[in-house]
Amino acid sequence: MNAAEQETLFDAVVEASGLSPLVAPFTVTRLLVRAGASPRKLDGDALRKALPEFEKGLAVYLDEAKVTAAMARLRALASG
Repeated sequence: MNAAEQETLFDAVVEASGLSPLVAPFTVTRLLVRAGASPRKLDGDALRKALPEFEKGLAVYLDEAKVTAAMARLRALASG
């Protein structure tokens, strides 16, 4: 996967998160780093491993229904 594809996956994760565009890039980066993943080298495997952190982190900002929807979108991205 080249750098442009990695950036595209990161951008897709930011959008799929359901967070406000003002906080989403920072929050997604923080959640990936907390899970041991590099936002700059993001791939499906790293995203899969980070899903538990996303579920916990998104719950701080979103209600349960929005977290459930976001997690479904993130799982779809992680599976390619």
